[in-house]
Amino acid sequence: YVLGQLLDIQVFDRLRQWPQWWIAPAASGIVGQAADTLMFFSVAFWRSSNPFMAANWMEIALVDYVIKLLVSLAYGALLKTLLKLLPRQRLVAAAR
Repeated sequence: YVLGQLLDIQVFDRLRQWPQWWIAPAASGIVGQAADTLMFFSVAFWRSSNPFMAANWMEIALVDYVIKLLVSLAYGALLKTLLKLLPRQRLVAAAR
């Protein structure tokens, strides 16, 4: 988890000055989640005593990673929709 978070922070910090605001959080999430998923599944299931997990951990990790990306995409779409629906003044007041 720590490796993924550190990579997430590093990528975000390097890309946060880009003109499009969404590039930094999207890229950092993609890299951080990939590192976290790969590290977890390789440590937990590589050479596992469970033959199925030892043979298929990479495919399971890939599916897990794709699901994480889809959830992130759905969260971004929901946030964009909420920002369009709520009046701007209400958002500013809520942030205070």
